[in-house]
Amino acid sequence: HKTTTCFLFPTQIVESQKTDSAMVLSAESNHSICSTFTVPDAGDLSSNAKGNAALDTLGNRAVTFDEDSNEYFDNAMQCAEDCQDSWYAPFEYQVFRQEAQSTIQKEACVEQVDGSLDSNKTSFYASIRMIYLAARKLTYVLDNPSDMLTQQQSEDLSGLYRASSGDEEQDYFELIGLETFIILSIQKDLRFRRAAIQDVVFDVQCEYRQGIWSSTEEMEQELQESCLIHTQPSVIFSQILAMAQQRA
Repeated sequence: HKTTTCFLFPTQIVESQKTDSAMVLSAESNHSICSTFTVPDAGDLSSNAKGNAALDTLGNRAVTFDEDSNEYFDNAMQCAEDCQDSWYAPFEYQVFRQEAQSTIQKEACVEQVDGSLDSNKTSFYASIRMIYLAARKLTYVLDNPSDMLTQQQSEDLSGLYRASSGDEEQDYFELIGLETFIILSIQKDLRFRRAAIQDVVFDVQCEYRQGIWSSTEEMEQELQESCLIHTQPSVIFSQILAMAQQRA
């Protein structure tokens, strides 16, 4: 029987870390009456109906580079042949993509199967979901992700990507970087947040063109604070997973 760490993040633990000096996250814009969005409750992870409204309105954009500004630097350490061996070839990138896609499809099926016989995988996925959910529930700006962890949870991070079965040990290092692709509920929530950020940026830019903001600095401050409610969960989630990977 395999065992791994399963994290529990009760709401009261997260809320207890809040300080009087913390900046409160809110769906209400600090300055604008237009840039307001409601983040769905846990379990309601449907995609945003507005979709890519901002992109559709602005039209297609292209990024170009000034090739005349390129600078050439001699490489005294390697010859041209050696440099070529230092870079992955296009077919190698294709192999990487195929392997990643295969892993995502396989693990996503396992994650969605209710009552999987592999209780260890179920515990791993449950832990990942709980970490993301805890990051979502934060109602204030958190500078240090360790502050949302209890001492026991912090100690248990070292076992997140490892599982033991008697004298044998299994790890989930091949899933590093793929967590949000494998767990459907997280993927849906991230899709909603990306669309919401696009809407926030579009609204603030429209207000700026209408002269609502007295300065560029004030507009930038509004953008930062309005987007933070959508971006912080992913930042905290990534930082905690990085801590778990470092300690594994």
